[in-house]
Formats: sequence, C-alpha cells, structure tokens
Amino acid sequence: MSSLKTLLARSGNRVDTTIDEIRDRLRRRLKIGYGPIHILPYRSFGTPEQLTVMGRVIEQKNQILSEEDDTWWDNLANMYRRFASREIANVQLRIHYGDDSVETATDAEGYFRAKLPLSPALQFPGWFNINVSLTTPAAYGKEAVAADAEVLIPPADAGFGVISDIDDTVVLTHATSLLKMARMVFLKNARSRMPFPGVAAFYQALHLGPQNNAANPIFYVSSSAWNIYDLLIDFMAHNDIPAGPLLLADYGLDQTSFPFASHDTHKMTQIQQILTTYPRMRFILIGDSGQRDHAIYQQVNHDFPDRILAIYLRDVQWLTLDSSNQSATIETLPNGVEVVLAPNTAAAASHAADHGFIAAAALPSIGVAAVVDAGEPDEVEAILDELTPPQSQ
Repeated sequence: MSSLKTLLARSGNRVDTTIDEIRDRLRRRLKIGYGPIHILPYRSFGTPEQLTVMGRVIEQKNQILSEEDDTWWDNLANMYRRFASREIANVQLRIHYGDDSVETATDAEGYFRAKLPLSPALQFPGWFNINVSLTTPAAYGKEAVAADAEVLIPPADAGFGVISDIDDTVVLTHATSLLKMARMVFLKNARSRMPFPGVAAFYQALHLGPQNNAANPIFYVSSSAWNIYDLLIDFMAHNDIPAGPLLLADYGLDQTSFPFASHDTHKMTQIQQILTTYPRMRFILIGDSGQRDHAIYQQVNHDFPDRILAIYLRDVQWLTLDSSNQSATIETLPNGVEVVLAPNTAAAASHAADHGFIAAAALPSIGVAAVVDAGEPDEVEAILDELTPPQSQ
C-alpha cells in the first residue's frame, strides 16, 4: 500500500472510530435503547475437526425483502438499507455445536470470525447449523438474540473442489464499466439480475462430478461487499446455482478493508485459506478476463503446484449473448495446467467433459439450459441496450 493510501486509511479509520465512540457515549448518556439487533451469519466451511464461523452483528429496524415486481426505486431503497445498517462493535458472542463451544467478539465493524474445535470429530460430511448467540443480551435490552450459521464440511472423497468468482462469472455485473456495474448492482434485485446462460447447469455438473454421484464443494470468492450477501444468496437460490460458502469483502476505512486493500490481496488471501484448509483436495478455478483473475489464478497455480486441475476464464469481451460460434482459447502453463478463455458456458463445459471433470452426458442439458436461461432475446437485448450509453454521431 502506498504511503498516501496508508495515510488516508489511518485518517479515515480514526474518524470512523471517533464517530462511533461519540455515538455510543451519547446513546449511554441519553439512555437511548437499541433497536432490533440481528446476527447475520455467513455461509462458511470447515473440517470434521474444526469449523470456521463468520458473520456480523447489526442494528436494523426494517427487514429487507425483495419481490418479483419490485421497481428500480424499491431495489435502490433496499440497497441503501443494506449499506446504511449500523454495526455493533465489541459484542460478546457464544458459538456452539453440540457440547463444543467457543466465545468471541465483534470487531470495530461488527464482524466476527472464530474457529470452533470439535471433539469428537464429526463422522459425516454436509451442511451443519451452528448456533451463534449474544452472551449478554440484557446489556442491549434484549432477552435473547441468536441465529444459525451454515457451515460446510466437504466429503473426504470429493473428486475436486471449485473456487469461483461471482461478478461477470456467475452473474452479469459489467464489473469493467463503472456506470453499467452501478446500474446493475443498485437497481436490480436477486430476481431481476441476470445469470450467465447455462451457469447453473454447468456448476451443478461440476458439483456432481463425472459419475453424477459426488458432492464436490463450490466456494465463491468475490470483492463484492458483505452488505449484499443476502442478495447473492437469494440470487443463487432463485437461479438453482449450487450453494457454497461465500467469501466477500469488508468495505471500510482501515488498511485491511476496501478500497484500501487491493482486489488481488483479498482474493489471494481467501483462496489460500481454502487450499490450506483442504491440503489433499485439488481445485478448478473459475473467473473472468475483465479484472485480475488471470494473474491471480496463475499465482495460485505457482504457489500451490499440483493442486490446480484447470482454470476457466469467461471472456468478457463477448458480453453479448450471441457467442455460440466462438471457440475457446487455451493457454498451457509450465506445469501443464490449461487456462481456458471461454466465450460462453458451453465452451467451458465441453473442455470440462473432455478432461473428465463433468459427465459427457451433461453437455446437452447444459446447452438447453443456456438457451432457456437466455430468456426472450428481445427482452435481454433491451436490457443490454438500456445499460449501454448512446454513442455520439
């Protein structure tokens, strides 16, 4: 980080901390109680011996609900509520599963992350609900505040894992264009945002593996803010995209948060955590060509030799839905790993089938799904036209 960015981060963090301290002192002096307090747990991952539990504690009066017929104004208002929520620092929490428990506290931005050792170790894989609760709810004028965190333990015999980007990889966001990205992110909801055609079917095939009987884990790593976590979860469920742990970014005013922490550092850190948690598992990396995924994934392949099976990058220069006649470009790295620059889901799926990552029998259904997902061409083209500013004559 440059000296200027360091200075700005430190100054911003001091201002943010001071404002929070003044607000808390006024609350205590004026005896202002807390409104509804929510524990927002995030999907995470672990091993039979230890789980990682993450989330945030906030004070928020209005529940955020997205409906099929929400207008752009409804979507904008909901997005404001997501970012305007008031985090609560230094909240004491108890995390427990069965007879095992651990205590932790939220940081200055209301986030928590804790390791929960398990004894004895769990004997079967899958999703587990881990209870998170306030240890002293009376201090906030509440009888009890609790929530369940979903934590995934992948099966020991999983064929491989998948680490996927989200923006312009799973969902169309136009991350390379600030205006288009802002309109897509702030004016759309989980039901109106567009997935890339065929992505759900392709990811389901990867999840099932070549024999259609596996449970290969899929991890989603993105520089999107934690504030839109609920939107992404709803989007994936609405579009039948396989569930998996989400690792997003904290947007704040300290050196470890965006915009002061780099995109590369964030993604590398999260990916390293996944690979070190599962040292015997090999991975497929999926991203796009619009940001820094190519360089980041090459570095991962270098740092973790023999751990990467393939790298798939969606070629964002083909961000029109009419790319069926374009073939993939393949680059072979020094250790033999292939980087597939694919213009569409079908091209990536074809390579995956050829290399035994998915069942060849899944290819027709992926192709059909891509056509269905594209919806009515006129409607899709109208949306894309709307997002594209008119060119001067």
